[in-house]
Amino acid sequence: MNIITDIHTHHPKPDAIVDIGTGNKNLPDGFLGSAGVHPWHSDQKIDWDKLSQLISSPYIVAIGECGLDALHGADMDTQIRIFEKHIELSEQLHKPLILHCVRTHAKILEMHRSIKPRQEWIFHGFRLRPTIAAALLSEGINLSIGEHFNEQSLKIIPEERLFLETDESLLTIQDIASHISKAVNLIPDYIVNISVNNIKRACKL
Repeated sequence: MNIITDIHTHHPKPDAIVDIGTGNKNLPDGFLGSAGVHPWHSDQKIDWDKLSQLISSPYIVAIGECGLDALHGADMDTQIRIFEKHIELSEQLHKPLILHCVRTHAKILEMHRSIKPRQEWIFHGFRLRPTIAAALLSEGINLSIGEHFNEQSLKIIPEERLFLETDESLLTIQDIASHISKAVNLIPDYIVNISVNNIKRACKL
């Protein structure tokens, strides 16, 4: 198996968890992926039987990106119902959630506190202020950092809660680790290794 350094990308890469949505992309042999309904597509018809079968596949090691978005997609009640279904699948299949969260972190916190999930939740592309980072971390939600990030928030993330991602960026994980290293005074290879170990744990690799 390839060493996985990147928890979330939309570009097929052998060292990453590749987001294939509801199955609209094919993964090359040996690649690992995540699957789920992006909140932007929450107003479309969902074939839950097909999606559940896809998510159950051994090469799908995480669920999402899924979550809540106050600016796009269906009404919030519909988004919440869809997100709850992803949480249910996460718990049943013992796979972590990759969270998409736009202006809804308070609701995400409320749901996490109420449900008390056993599987890890990973807030992808986190770039918000330190007070929000601290609230999410205190509730047990992990943070994934990509090309753009809040330096002060980055500094309060414990190593065991930090993930790296490329998302839509054309940068490599090594590039992102180099940017991060300047803020936290750690060598890039060490930062990449943090992500590798945390992905192994969360995705049970």
